[in-house]
Amino acid sequence: MAKLRFLIAIFFFAAALHAQDTVYLVIQNDRNDKDIFPRNLDEENTFYSVAERNVYLQKILLHAYSSGHLAANYSITSERNDTAFVVFEKGNKILLAQLNMSGIDKIFLSGANYREKDFVNTTFRYEEIVSFMEDMLEFAEDHGYPFATVQLDSVQISDSILSAKLLFNRNRLIQFDTIAIEGNLELTENYLQQYTGIKPGEIYNESLIKDLDERLKELPFANVIRSSQVQFFGQKAKVIVYLDEKNASRFDFLIGILPNNEIVGRLIITGEGTLHLNNVFNAGELVDVHFSKLELTTKELESHFTYPYLPFISLGIDASFDLFLKDSTFLERKSSVGLLYQFMGNNYSKAFTSFYNSDVLNIDTASVLETLTLPVNLDVENIGYGLAFNFEKLNYIYNPRKGVAFYISASAGTKTIKENTAITSLFDPENPEFDFASLYDSIDTRSLNIMYQYSASFYQPIIKNTSFVLKLNGASVINDQIFENELYRIGGINLLRGFDDKTIIASQYHVFTAEVRYLLSQNSYAGIFFDQAYTEDASKPLVEKDFPFGFGTGITFETKAGIFAVNYALGSQQNNPVQLKNAKIHFGYLNYF
Repeated sequence: MAKLRFLIAIFFFAAALHAQDTVYLVIQNDRNDKDIFPRNLDEENTFYSVAERNVYLQKILLHAYSSGHLAANYSITSERNDTAFVVFEKGNKILLAQLNMSGIDKIFLSGANYREKDFVNTTFRYEEIVSFMEDMLEFAEDHGYPFATVQLDSVQISDSILSAKLLFNRNRLIQFDTIAIEGNLELTENYLQQYTGIKPGEIYNESLIKDLDERLKELPFANVIRSSQVQFFGQKAKVIVYLDEKNASRFDFLIGILPNNEIVGRLIITGEGTLHLNNVFNAGELVDVHFSKLELTTKELESHFTYPYLPFISLGIDASFDLFLKDSTFLERKSSVGLLYQFMGNNYSKAFTSFYNSDVLNIDTASVLETLTLPVNLDVENIGYGLAFNFEKLNYIYNPRKGVAFYISASAGTKTIKENTAITSLFDPENPEFDFASLYDSIDTRSLNIMYQYSASFYQPIIKNTSFVLKLNGASVINDQIFENELYRIGGINLLRGFDDKTIIASQYHVFTAEVRYLLSQNSYAGIFFDQAYTEDASKPLVEKDFPFGFGTGITFETKAGIFAVNYALGSQQNNPVQLKNAKIHFGYLNYF
């Protein structure tokens, strides 16, 4: 054993080191010998001290050891003034004849990816043996044996051939007992157990403990005040986490001052508000309600509810319901319900069913009577089935300076066009035999409908307190016949600044954003931005395409009363010139509680 320890020990620096201004090195071996000289080690011959030169020689020796030459060494053949002439002797390779694994449960060997050919009649590489032993211990720790031990025994070396026996002791099996919170944060036992994966009675898993604090830091409503602890007693393990409550719920609103396009010199006041409640009932749930008044007669209500973990299973419920009233033209209703699987923090995957209804409230019957064609808006119903995925890794979720965020959702389903009685009941005195219900025969009333939506954000610090932001947002509805009341509505402070809120309609859009922010404080920044979009409107006989863009500046600043935001933006679409009189000014307010 003493001989083995000597062979595998790392050579320490020479005891009698002395400082010099500059020293030189000449290696007299053939540097093409890859058993001694690493490929990625630069050839150097000038050093600022003897210690630095010895570090360089030590790197070469470590590589020789890893190649199986455990007896490798070097010697200084001569020294002339400040130059050392060195020769390396690598010696014979040590072959591992046999690593005896008898007596070790195969489940632990397979857990460490054991292959017999790696340990029989092969070159001995100490770091590979150590890595295998560490993998075995890690597997044991993750499967209920945190006190397992492993060591080499019966080591013998003869004629450069090494044989040894591996001794493994799993020791006692440990189960999780409870997980408890120290601090003022309140969470249900079900949420804490499902989120952390630490459940009473289940086998101890060390990887859950290693990742525990990082997972807890991802919770928007929790503040980790100190590192978690594990207390072992008998065959049980109690986990203690230290969490305080963090303000994560918020109320905010935006006010828009827009020029009145119908009355010159007049302004229109628009606005929207959001109530975002997080962990109000201590189950990690999310309640989100958003209301907006985009024009005098156009209103929108969006609501979203997430309950991340149902009792006893690692699945949650995600549901939403939206209403959109376009003056007296049509009423749109959207809803969805899905099963949610939550990963760390705000990361999740979801399978959902969506329901869409658009009811036309006002039919231009005079036009239908005159043209004997269906109007541009029709009653539509769509049932879809889809998947969604969300990933966030941001240094600060509310005002990030570094990180990435990504979301994608896709669904497919059946689109049904419903007959409107205001059309089917029409009567033309000049053509009394014409049946207006037959107008629906010219279209496919049932068809495949595909939709997708995505968003991606990238935040990168560039210089002190300054960050560069890139964003990409898009969505599309894919169908052979699309009507105006089915189109997406974009524009405004949240998507494509420089335009009235949700006044650009499209069956497909993609918006690229570039922004430079100067951080004034944790929740405050000033910046300039540029938004470039591509849109398509497939509801027209000929698909209309456009490249609208917007640019401007804004500031968000934090006060004791909350966070205020002011944005000034200009925009252009359909190749029209940018006009200062059409500038958009948005005021925002945000308060966390």
